[in-house]
Amino acid sequence: MVAECTPPGAIEGDFITGAPIGNRGGYRVRVEDALGALDTKSEEAANWFRRNIPEWITYLTFGPEEARIAS
Repeated sequence: MVAECTPPGAIEGDFITGAPIGNRGGYRVRVEDALGALDTKSEEAANWFRRNIPEWITYLTFGPEEARIAS
């Protein structure tokens, strides 16, 4: 899975409420990559996201405290 730094001008939002949450200076991952990784840990959780993420969302963002960089 490839993560990249969230661009400085990007405004993150809560996809359930639509509320803007600003830019946490974290990382973004393409939805299909994130859900593929989640499938290996919890197919049930991955399927919940598949049912609930709006189609227009192409990235999931993670704050620095929510991410673990692996090499």
